[in-house]
Amino acid sequence: MASWSARIALLAGASLKASVVDSKEVPCTPLCGFDAARTGRCHISKAYATALVEFFDDGPWSAIMKHHMSCESNVIGTCDQVAHCEVDGAGMCAASRSWVVAQLARPGTEGGANLTDRCGLFGRLLADGAVCLQETNSTLCSNVSTPKWGGPGACAWDEIRQVCDVSSRVVMPTLRQYYSEDLVLANFRRQNCSRANTSDLCSAGCHWDGNSCSLRPVDFLLAVSGDDCPLSLVFQQNAGCHTENISNTCSTRKRADGLQECLWRQNQCEAHPVALEFDLLMFVGLGDPLILEPARAAEAQCSELPDNKSCLQPCAPAIMNPSRATRRMVSLTSLLGLAVAVLSCFLWEV
Repeated sequence: MASWSARIALLAGASLKASVVDSKEVPCTPLCGFDAARTGRCHISKAYATALVEFFDDGPWSAIMKHHMSCESNVIGTCDQVAHCEVDGAGMCAASRSWVVAQLARPGTEGGANLTDRCGLFGRLLADGAVCLQETNSTLCSNVSTPKWGGPGACAWDEIRQVCDVSSRVVMPTLRQYYSEDLVLANFRRQNCSRANTSDLCSAGCHWDGNSCSLRPVDFLLAVSGDDCPLSLVFQQNAGCHTENISNTCSTRKRADGLQECLWRQNQCEAHPVALEFDLLMFVGLGDPLILEPARAAEAQCSELPDNKSCLQPCAPAIMNPSRATRRMVSLTSLLGLAVAVLSCFLWEV
């Protein structure tokens, strides 16, 4: 999706037309946004996608979305002066990684996303990472105690990124202690894959690289990520696209719903962020037609616009006010789309 809008237009009682208008004459929520940093194309705007989700959902992720948009309304020179904001890998002011990770790891009873319990090993790393990322120098980093590791040594200072993060030395002990059965099964599958000596025999989750057959790296990640973890979908989608090694083949892959499936970026094929975000909406319980149908219609219209100028002209339509019962139903079944607010930031920061 494209960069976020500086503000969210007033939704209740709004009378916005879905036609091309001069923004100086009629303020409106932009329907589209040009994503220069990632895809170089026009897509549904973050402002409209956020408005759709926020209007129908009052769950724990609303705070993340609002804060992220608040950060993006600041210019780069003042970004670091705003609480819990920082300049991200795309050069935009965004919610700080430490703040976002803390919200992801926090229990649902405390208003968080509860990924600590939902995402296996990665949930444990999130819980510790939320503590590590708060430290700002190497001395403090090495002495901090974390909730899952239970004492000093879980954090390490990354000289390249200049951040305190979870140390790699805690990963293998954690795997052996809590996920030994999952790793045994993954290793068994890896051995079966290695026995296949032709591309025809290399199947059932195995990958043929032209010379040999091996278990896809993603299967090791899935083995320890938890069945209910939204990150599993990210791993699976990227694994499907990673099999393409030609840019034209990668960029022309289409899904049944018409969305582009993959994107060629930094000399490799990855899951297209827009398709991934729509799937994540479904995965985390925000697949209600009240959200998906207008979002798909907007993406279809925006993707046809050829450049930044034309992309920024359409206004979003007014969001229809659902009945009280419908809105309550959507809220109770949802967690905010990580795709819309958070995972995009992490996926594209490399």
